[in-house]
Amino acid sequence: MKFDNRNNTIKIWRRKYIFTILLLSLVIIFGFVDYFQKPVLGLDKSVFIIGLGIFYIILIIINALLKHDFVFYADVGDKIIMRYYPIRIFYRKKHSIEIPKSRFVRYEIEKYFFGMKERMFLFQKTQSGIARYPGVNLSAVDKEDIERIKKSLQQYIKK
Repeated sequence: MKFDNRNNTIKIWRRKYIFTILLLSLVIIFGFVDYFQKPVLGLDKSVFIIGLGIFYIILIIINALLKHDFVFYADVGDKIIMRYYPIRIFYRKKHSIEIPKSRFVRYEIEKYFFGMKERMFLFQKTQSGIARYPGVNLSAVDKEDIERIKKSLQQYIKK
């Protein structure tokens, strides 16, 4: 099975760009349109601009807490391959996990972001024991695809 969440990644980037353009347009409108030169609803235009800025910062923080990752998963051949990297502007470090199917031990799921999102940890048998790989955030992966990955990994767990 091969899988990646490229479509979801594109949707997330597109949503961020559209929202940024929309908020910048509103700031320009509040700043330069004559209608907002006088108080509207008893509020000065600076209150509207500051409110938009605070709203935008809150959205940035929520996106940072969600920790969206691009995820590629493949179990073709004799290895389980999981490649991932965060979907952030200034973070371009890519990670790759390659585990021979014969050495794969198990996987664990950890919930985060108030229990709504999942992070997956893979375990491999090594000469010195069992190695735990860093977690892969699955917040940008559809629930059905997460289940497909879990089913795929489940078949390689030795009982």
